[in-house]
Amino acid sequence: MQGESKERPYQRIYEAAGDGLILIDPAAGLVIEANPAACAMHGYTRQEFIGLHPNAYIHPDSHAQFAAWLQAVQSASVFDATLIHVHRDGSQFTVEVRGTGCIFQERVHLLSVVRDVSARVQAEEL
Repeated sequence: MQGESKERPYQRIYEAAGDGLILIDPAAGLVIEANPAACAMHGYTRQEFIGLHPNAYIHPDSHAQFAAWLQAVQSASVFDATLIHVHRDGSQFTVEVRGTGCIFQERVHLLSVVRDVSARVQAEEL
């Protein structure tokens, strides 16, 4: 579309993605952006999700894996892991996370692509 900014097409993709997309500022250690799928998956509004520390939605049993994920992503690696996340109401669910660094506002940030796989995990356990 003529006159449309370069960011606008990416914004549409970001908002339409079925997987959760979470952008973390590594300096602050806080969520600075989350798409509608990430917010719905975790039970937060966008306004509530922005500013959260990842420990608010990552189960304590997965904190060590998250720390390894942070280290790998900050060293320019892509990192895949299965973690336990926590809904706003405190209930747990299993996610697959793919993390990578990305440039946002001229600095490296951490991008998580999060997929809820709890239904699949439950089916496999049966």
